[in-house]
Amino acid sequence: MVEAGVPEDNALQNGQFLCVLGSAEYYGRAVYLGAVCFFLFILGLVYVKGWPKWWLISVAVTGIVLAWGKSFPSINNFIFDHLPYYNKFRAPTIALVMPQFAFPLLGALGLDQLLKSEASKEEIWKKFRLTVMITAGVLVLVVCFIFGQLQGRQR
Repeated sequence: MVEAGVPEDNALQNGQFLCVLGSAEYYGRAVYLGAVCFFLFILGLVYVKGWPKWWLISVAVTGIVLAWGKSFPSINNFIFDHLPYYNKFRAPTIALVMPQFAFPLLGALGLDQLLKSEASKEEIWKKFRLTVMITAGVLVLVVCFIFGQLQGRQR
């Protein structure tokens, strides 16, 4: 970055910020789930009942845990040693395909339940407000975490 004309202090800070982003830069692509997809996922958590919800949640959580790789060695080392062909993957972040599949699918199921719902308008609005509040709460937590990381990097 210094060669590109960026002052050395800024180059170091930008390099440290890229470390916060994790390995997405290293492997050439970032995993992106948009805000609408996340909102619909939360809607699915509120509306969908039964085994499809729990199956998709378990797929998403499993994918996220597997993608932690070296950051969660107790699970990753065990799976690396005992799960056939897991050690052939180029990077553990490939497992993020699982939540990329589960989030939109649960969101679609939740939207389907919302549109087919025969509940009263008050009940629908109550669940919709719950979805908005959960999404806003998660957004506030993520923003606080990011600002906390950035403040820590500036010291």
